[in-house]
Amino acid sequence: MRQLKISLWLIYIFAGLLYSVKPVCLHAAEDRYRNLLAEGSLYIKQRDFKQAEHVLKMAIELAPEKSAAHLVLGYVKMLENQWGDAKRQFDTVLETDPDQILAHYQLGICDREDGIARDPVTRKILWRNARKHFRKVIQQDSSFMEVFNEYAHLERYDSNYEKAIELCLIQIRLRPHLTRPLIDIHEFYDYFLAHGGESILNPFKNIDQYQIEWLQKRSAKYDIYYLGDKYRQMERFDAADSIFRELLARDLPFTRIPLMLSRTRLLYQKNQPQEAENLYWQTIESITALYEIEFVFNDAKFIMSNDDLKVYFRNILQMQQFYERFWNAKNPLAGSGNNPRLEEHYRRLVYAEKHYRYDGFRLFANDPDFQGVLTFPAIFYENTKFNDKGLVYIRYGKPNEMAVQPGEFLANNESWLYNQTPHNPKMIFHFEVHKEGGAPGNWRLVSIPSDPRMIESRLGWDSKLDRYYLARSALERLNAISEVQQTSRDIVHVAMNKERHTWPGETTMIPFHISTAHFLDEDQQDRIEFYIGVSRSELFKRDVARDTCHLETGLALHDTLWNRLFKQTRERQLESNDTRLLAHDLFIENFKPDVFKSKSMVAIHIKDLNAPRIGGYKFTLSAAPFPRSGLVVSDLVLSYKIEPWATQDEFSRRGFRIVPNPMQAFSKNELVHLYYEIYRLNLKNGRTRYKINQTATLIQPKWRIFGKFINLFRGKKRQTLSIESEREGQASFSNEYTAFDFSEFNSGKIKLTIKITDLNSGQATESSTQFELD
Repeated sequence: MRQLKISLWLIYIFAGLLYSVKPVCLHAAEDRYRNLLAEGSLYIKQRDFKQAEHVLKMAIELAPEKSAAHLVLGYVKMLENQWGDAKRQFDTVLETDPDQILAHYQLGICDREDGIARDPVTRKILWRNARKHFRKVIQQDSSFMEVFNEYAHLERYDSNYEKAIELCLIQIRLRPHLTRPLIDIHEFYDYFLAHGGESILNPFKNIDQYQIEWLQKRSAKYDIYYLGDKYRQMERFDAADSIFRELLARDLPFTRIPLMLSRTRLLYQKNQPQEAENLYWQTIESITALYEIEFVFNDAKFIMSNDDLKVYFRNILQMQQFYERFWNAKNPLAGSGNNPRLEEHYRRLVYAEKHYRYDGFRLFANDPDFQGVLTFPAIFYENTKFNDKGLVYIRYGKPNEMAVQPGEFLANNESWLYNQTPHNPKMIFHFEVHKEGGAPGNWRLVSIPSDPRMIESRLGWDSKLDRYYLARSALERLNAISEVQQTSRDIVHVAMNKERHTWPGETTMIPFHISTAHFLDEDQQDRIEFYIGVSRSELFKRDVARDTCHLETGLALHDTLWNRLFKQTRERQLESNDTRLLAHDLFIENFKPDVFKSKSMVAIHIKDLNAPRIGGYKFTLSAAPFPRSGLVVSDLVLSYKIEPWATQDEFSRRGFRIVPNPMQAFSKNELVHLYYEIYRLNLKNGRTRYKINQTATLIQPKWRIFGKFINLFRGKKRQTLSIESEREGQASFSNEYTAFDFSEFNSGKIKLTIKITDLNSGQATESSTQFELD
């Protein structure tokens, strides 16, 4: 079913109708009629169809014999999918003007769309009438609007895919500047590759061979391209790529964008992800016309949100920036050189094309959720290619569990369970094919399995489902149904507006720790440093690597719209006894971006380049800039070791070498080193004088049962520590470091506070941090 959108072209035609009315300049009623038509057209542009209808009916009452208001009101009814009302307006026009070309054109569209939801006999009649109207238009003026393209959609509806292609190609030859047919022709070829040659009379026909032979008999470059895409779908990759590469090297009568996207699919299928990603971005950069954006959108829309759908592009650059932000936001390794989410998206797309395609009519009559319990976001309705299983799969990947309940008189049913993750709740999706009107493959989401017997294979998934299955009375069952339906309604509506990345089954996660510190640089600019730590035992697992490990680490910063601000990656070849990058059984990495935003989206990753092991973390970092004047102290850097240092390396800062502790945890038998910086001390007689108060407090003890028993005899250990000292200097800047011995403290969470008082100005400031002591 085609989604009709407001056509400015039609509005211009209607506006022209205003002035085709025989002018009677001195007649007030004539002026009133024209004004009402103009007002109605304005309301259409504003999508205020109710008000448009109101003023157009006023125009009709004023001059019922004139056709213009009937034509415009019919168009309004078309936009509201009220086909019967629309046809009445156009039929009224034909009663007085049987050759009115626009009325025939619109009636062809109305009969075509009206036939979709009708019974087979009525549908056949309506589609026969639609053909008559389209042929009438072609007889009068074959170049009128997009008549061949609209006719082609009728033939596609009626499964005449080859004829649809021919009609659309005629449209392109007649009016090559029209953009809609340049998009639709690829849709018609796609339908042909999915269904061309299917026949109820000959179910054993070799459909693949029929399609290949039909395409080979033709000479158009469209046919050559889709022959290549047929080979790609059949996994004859070499033959497909040969055709794609040859076409890309030649001048083409159509845009190269869909061809490049097909080859992107192919490269992902051939397990060449870097080449595929490079080609994808080349495709984005190659767009030169706004209509070409639709091909990119048609690949990405399945994981978009409603907010993405609302973005409007004024030019191609804005489009390119949107897709860069879109994929940046979804990239689990945004600091890496590639985007695994893009790869996973195309992997899922290819799988869904093979297993979950359903491009038939999605009607109320074949919806097993006949009560309309489920609601969907607007982006859900952009799909015309996959069943609901396909949409869920493309957004969330393979479920953790799947369940089917066979049985006599049961509808085809299946449920998918996605386990809870740190970033997603547990999700359960129920699918059914309508028991009576559902076509094979038309899997639709339902709020609850339609028969309690289906729950048997889902027992243990959810307590609400279990109650539904085990209900002993009608009232108990009704209550259980209500609970399950409400849960499903909430899950489905949110889930169809979100998505998640998954990794291939053999991929394992590398856990790591992150900490940050906020400083001012020499130019008084705010800077954030990022410290990453991975345990030695995690890197040098016996089943992965014995003595060496080849790592990639990366950091990327984005603004809140996911425009990239900073990106850096490093490769490290580590030995298990490396003393430079391995300290306290941790591999420690330090990133120092040269940009600062008070709110930024941070993506950090670590990847084993010799094994399928990755670690990634994305978070929002909020850090208010330091005041532009007055005394300031930096964040406190908890460290394993701090020492004066004359050379530059990963851990050097302002004359010191600092080995940070990203874990924010220490044992009681080791010193806790602390580094911080003081800015804008007041100089008096060329000298600074300031006081430092250092306070450590146990704020959350870690009690153990055995420890509690021992403490009855030993007495309580130390809970606080306070040290005060005065310093003098000769510069407004000072960097400080100290070490603490917490061996006498109880285990638990320690809060450490440094307060600085400028004795020359009386100003004071402080900074705090927390860590675990064990």
